[in-house]
Amino acid sequence: MATEALEFLDSRNQSVWADSKPYQRWLPDAYHSVEDAALNGAAWKGGTSHKLRPGGVYGRQVLVTGDGASGFIGVIPSPALSGYHWAVNVKGPGEPGDLHGVDLLPDGGVVAAVAGASGAPGRIELYTREQGTPGNWSGAPAQSLPLDNAHEVLYEPAPGGGYVWGARRCGAAQAPVRHRHAEAREADVVPSAQEPDGRRGLGT
Repeated sequence: MATEALEFLDSRNQSVWADSKPYQRWLPDAYHSVEDAALNGAAWKGGTSHKLRPGGVYGRQVLVTGDGASGFIGVIPSPALSGYHWAVNVKGPGEPGDLHGVDLLPDGGVVAAVAGASGAPGRIELYTREQGTPGNWSGAPAQSLPLDNAHEVLYEPAPGGGYVWGARRCGAAQAPVRHRHAEAREADVVPSAQEPDGRRGLGT
């Protein structure tokens, strides 16, 4: 039976992908040393956000991954992809699978974008490093900030903030909003004109 998984292919030679197939596959299961049944989520569906990041407090490189269907968020050693430095499950009983984006913070915590569904509001959730301790994790956010239709987060190392994509500033349209992690508040910036590649930049 086919199982949803994150697949890694050699970007240096895309022409061989059809024949070579992925050189590595990953999902949060016992084979990859994620053995906590309450954590890994039986409904894992391939993930909604994946980022390779410098490991910071965890060392070397990590995969930061989140999956809306199961509620799993993890910081995984890369390229080993075995075990985890940090992980939580944020989907409670009866909650919609509306987790969309995740990223690693410099202190070892994780920020998550939750779009909101079935009447639940969109929001940005902050999780501390301690909350994802293997064997002693907590899926309740340390802080929750409202943002309708929150879809993605991107941490920026300097000047100490990041971007979140939601609908607060432009009605129903997606637009990035600057958030300063250290101050735990939204900064006073507004979206600038759309860039040629379809992204939106930030005004100053």
